[in-house]
Amino acid sequence: MGAIVLASTSAQAFNFTRGTQLGSCANLLTTPAASCTTKHGFTLTAGSEHSTKDKKVLEVKTVNDNFIGDDGYIGDVKGVGVSRGNKDVVSGEVNLKEYIDLTLAGNGGILGSLDFSFLYPPGEFYDTVYEVVSADTSGLTGKLTVKSTTSALWEVFSGTTQLNSLTQTLTAISNSTDGNSATKTPEARGGGWYSVLNPFGKQSVKTIRLTAPTQPGGQAFHAQNNDYALVGATKVPEPATLLGLGTIAGLMTVSRRRKAVQG
Repeated sequence: MGAIVLASTSAQAFNFTRGTQLGSCANLLTTPAASCTTKHGFTLTAGSEHSTKDKKVLEVKTVNDNFIGDDGYIGDVKGVGVSRGNKDVVSGEVNLKEYIDLTLAGNGGILGSLDFSFLYPPGEFYDTVYEVVSADTSGLTGKLTVKSTTSALWEVFSGTTQLNSLTQTLTAISNSTDGNSATKTPEARGGGWYSVLNPFGKQSVKTIRLTAPTQPGGQAFHAQNNDYALVGATKVPEPATLLGLGTIAGLMTVSRRRKAVQG
C-alpha cells in the first residue's frame, strides 16, 4: 500500500499583534483602507453611524507593553479600529457610533476565539468608564466589559435573556494599565489585551458587528469614553475537515496493521 502523507495546515485565524495570516489586512500596518481580507477569508469592513460623507477607514494602532513582570507579556500590542480623519476623537479604535463588520468566509462557521485590545478601566489613559465591546451576530449579543486592570467579563445575551453557560471571566494577556499611576511600577504599561474563547459556543456565525456602546459617566464622543480595537480571531475547523483527518488517520492505522501482518 502506498504511503499516505498527512499535510499539516495552519489554523483559520488572524492576529494583528502577532502579525499572522493577515493577507491584504497587512497593508493596514502602513496604509488605512475601508476594508481588507485576511489570508483565510475573514473580511473586515469599517463603518460609522455618523455622516455618510465621513471617510471611514480601518487603521492599526500600537501600544507598547514594556514590563514583563506584571502579566508575563512584553512587546507591542496591536489592534485595528476605525478612523474618520480629523473628525475622530481617537484614531485606530472603535469609538461611539463606529463599527467593524467581521465577516467569515463562505457560509461562516463557529468562532474559536475573539481577541480585543486597548480596554481600560477608569483612571487608565484618563478613561472615565469601564470600556466595553459589543459584538452582535445571529440574534446574539456578546458583551466584553473590562473589570479591573487585569480582568474582564464576557457575557452573551439572546434578546434580554443571558446565556449563563457562555459567561467567562478573562485574565489579561497584557494588562489594562497606562504605567503612570504612583501606586504601580512606572514601567507597567499594558495593551489591555483579552482573548475570548468560543465566544458564541457552538453557534455558527457569518458576520459579527463590533461596536462601542456609550457608557454611564463618560462624556459622549470623547477620548475618555468607550473605545477599543480588534486584535484577531480564529475559526473552528469545519466538521468535514475533521472527518477527513479522521479518515486519513484511520487509513494510516490500517496500513500499519497490514505491514505488521506482512512482516
